[in-house]
Amino acid sequence: MISSPTLLLLATLAIILAASPSLVHAHMAVSSPPPRAAKYNAAWVAAGLPVDYSLTSPLNGADRPLACGHAKGPSVQTVAAGGSVTITIAGGATHGGGHCQFALGYTDDVKQWVVLDTVLDTCLTGALSYPVAIPATAPAGEAVLSWTWFNKSGNREIYQDCIDITVSSSSGSAISGKQLVVANLPGFPTLPEGLAGAKALFDAAPVITIGGNGNGNGNGAALATPAAPPSRVSGKPVYPNSASTTATAAPSATISDTSAAAATHDSTTASTTTASLAKH
Repeated sequence: MISSPTLLLLATLAIILAASPSLVHAHMAVSSPPPRAAKYNAAWVAAGLPVDYSLTSPLNGADRPLACGHAKGPSVQTVAAGGSVTITIAGGATHGGGHCQFALGYTDDVKQWVVLDTVLDTCLTGALSYPVAIPATAPAGEAVLSWTWFNKSGNREIYQDCIDITVSSSSGSAISGKQLVVANLPGFPTLPEGLAGAKALFDAAPVITIGGNGNGNGNGAALATPAAPPSRVSGKPVYPNSASTTATAAPSATISDTSAAAATHDSTTASTTTASLAKH
């Protein structure tokens, strides 16, 4: 028989969990550099912009729309063209990993975002820190560096955080690469669980060129639609358009009271320093 104190404790826990769904459904978010609307984004807070206390939630086309879930904010980091930015992700639910893309654009039009690195199938399981190379020809000016994640298992969702940066020391005028993949939102393809169907969609993405004003040959182009899935797909990680697949040390953080330690990317250890990102 369960004692009365135990029953009381279980009832109290049930009430807390019911009142705090974020404790149960904590997902993943960028912890460094600070993304838009994060309470640990000092520039965002100083500008008096509204903080998002559900930063780990997926995009939904409504109050968390494409792109980024939030409008542009102040730049949080300056990076020279040809340099790199290490993006660290933290949280409490990796959903078996999945597929991530890191992209650069100069507006919030995702059709004008060039993918800098893609990690298929093993994202967030093989690493939590990813060095993202900024092309040497990237035009100087304010830009958007984004992380997009499609979870491998569970509800078909899309997660996206955006980091407002400034590109400096560049004489370049344009960059080229694969267009960002968008899925799992109304009006877009739905990615199945696993790798096979997802790989076909990523492979089908067109190559675009964009300038510093965000315009280019991707302007107005339809986002990629899925091709017929191959009959056999290897489960090996794929890194198309990758300028770097070796992790470097970067700070990490705890999302929703859950610690996330940085792992390795392509067999290189990345250490992290945990900072508190607890929910409001």
